Amino acid sequence: MNARLWLAFASLGLGIFMVNMDSAMLTMALPRLEKEWEVPLLQLKWLVLGYLILITGLLPSIGRLSDRAGKKRIYMLGVSLFTVSTLLCAGAGSFWQLLLFRLLQAIGASMIMANAMSLVTQIFPQGLKGRALSGISSVIAVATILGPAVGGLLLHLSSWRAVFLLHLPLGIAALLLSILHIPAAPQHKPAGQSFDYVGAVAFFVAMAGLLSYLSWADTLGWASAWAMTLLGGSLGMMAFFIYWQARAAHPLLELSLFRKSRFIFANLASYLSFVLTMLPAVVLPLYLIQVMQISEDTAGALISVQAVAIVLAAPVSGWMTDKLNGRIPAAVGMLCCAAGLGLLSGLEPGTGYGSIVLALGLFGLGIGLFQAPNQLAVLQDVPPDKNGAAGSIMATIRNFGRVSGTALAFLLYASSNSSPLQGSGQVAAAGNVQLVFLAGCVLAFITILLQFGDVLKFKHERASRYSASKLKQ
Repeated sequence: MNARLWLAFASLGLGIFMVNMDSAMLTMALPRLEKEWEVPLLQLKWLVLGYLILITGLLPSIGRLSDRAGKKRIYMLGVSLFTVSTLLCAGAGSFWQLLLFRLLQAIGASMIMANAMSLVTQIFPQGLKGRALSGISSVIAVATILGPAVGGLLLHLSSWRAVFLLHLPLGIAALLLSILHIPAAPQHKPAGQSFDYVGAVAFFVAMAGLLSYLSWADTLGWASAWAMTLLGGSLGMMAFFIYWQARAAHPLLELSLFRKSRFIFANLASYLSFVLTMLPAVVLPLYLIQVMQISEDTAGALISVQAVAIVLAAPVSGWMTDKLNGRIPAAVGMLCCAAGLGLLSGLEPGTGYGSIVLALGLFGLGIGLFQAPNQLAVLQDVPPDKNGAAGSIMATIRNFGRVSGTALAFLLYASSNSSPLQGSGQVAAAGNVQLVFLAGCVLAFITILLQFGDVLKFKHERASRYSASKLKQ
């Protein structure tokens, strides 16, 4: 294997690791910031939500810009901006300073997210794409899962500023490796094409509204007037965005990509997989610590079993994707996820550690097997000049899946947990956690069906054409 290829992969892996672990670690620091700065927790929540909104809203614009200006150039700019703003975050002296620097971080993160996957498909030859995509997918999943544990450890050892300082050496290493080892690629600058500013603003407003609704509806009330106004306005803006894209001379989003059934079904499956990833990530820490009375260190160790399983499964998944039909490891992976979630649906206050480890191991194994072939299915039929747009769509769906999964987990788990978790409260919590994971089982089986959706569509279209030809005879 070419060493330079894998050094380029290391740069992309470090970049994507930083931006995916960042918010998970900062969430752990919010209570300490609340105490130190005497700022309400609901206000501090904007440090996470504002970061996520800006990333998601900018991704299509950054993807389009990357296709025109060069993916490597935009990726390196993103790593540089993220690293510098991370240092500024660590030195922030007030909430408003930290919020400003977090928004700068988000711009850099969007440049990294929009280009990491598409750079992998650009750099690696056909026989290695599956393994490389598997590696990046496992980095994303591991960073998401380990974020809270690493954040908690840093807070235990030092101050909240360490949460940001951790990224500094990672960012410098990612930048140096990208300069030295990511090959430059041809830029695609179609003459006379202007940037779609109307589409960019419409998409940003729509995403900001949807993400705000999912993040705040549990506080406002899911059907309250404010929440429904927010939801209705964002859906209306999204409808306008789609209308505009269909008629714009040079649209921000390549709607032509959605004419390919494999692209649609694989992105839907990706969305559901990230919803599933968030269910144990959100619910298990609460249940293990509050209900089962497990220490934070032990709970973190149990949850990290998923990350170990993902790392072990990723190379196998990549090899299978390169050598076999990618639907096989993807479907097997989702079956493992369903099995793991099924075991977790039996979680009770007296459940032993061995059962939890088995369930999380199966779930992590499934995620590790699923991600690479599904990501490859998304990008397989995308032309090179639209890779940036496709990568930004994938990253947008990934972020939206995480927020949706978090909202679903809180909605189902917290539905009757307003009282202290003792006695009958523990019984209610056990029932709610079982409901969360049973819902996850259903979503896992839907994801399996989506893996074969484009095949069924193709067979249906072929049968229709055959029937039509018979009628003409």
